[in-house]
Amino acid sequence: MDLSRAPDLTHLHTLSLSFYSPPCPTFALDTIPTLPNLPNLTSLYLTLSSDKRPLASSAFTKLLSEINTSNLKRLSLLNLIISPTQLSTILRSYPDLEELYITVSSRETLSCPELKGCGLRVFHANAPPELGPTADDLLELAKGMAGLDQIGSQNRVYEIWRSLGEDGEKVVELGRWGRITTPAYFQNLRG
Repeated sequence: MDLSRAPDLTHLHTLSLSFYSPPCPTFALDTIPTLPNLPNLTSLYLTLSSDKRPLASSAFTKLLSEINTSNLKRLSLLNLIISPTQLSTILRSYPDLEELYITVSSRETLSCPELKGCGLRVFHANAPPELGPTADDLLELAKGMAGLDQIGSQNRVYEIWRSLGEDGEKVVELGRWGRITTPAYFQNLRG
């Protein structure tokens, strides 16, 4: 899918693409969409509508080279399996990201050191249920991400409660979503 010759989209702030790729072991360079110049893009949602597949490093490099904006606040790469190195690169390349929605092959991907101290407000990592992050894993991540407000995996979304214990120690807890608003992850899926 080549969008590089699309009409002028310089005022576009949000781009959401759901696309199909023929069966193959990894999501390769020639199957990643070619994006136009989008200098004002703040939200990018890419969803592979066929089976989940690892994102080949060449396709990942191409994608990052096309997202050339420092304005990016929301990034969603669903069904494109991200490696630990790719997750680190995303967090270093887009330090102003507020929301990140990814697919990983296992909870080990989330041991990426760049997650601690990053400025994310919402983080959602999908993985196969038997290999994905547990509530305990998500709690440990939340403890190291001071600005995080929502965290989840698959259809589980938690709000993060921060308080001070009786001894002045910081206490971080996960609570099932109890707000009257829809969690950001489900807004992302509707978009």
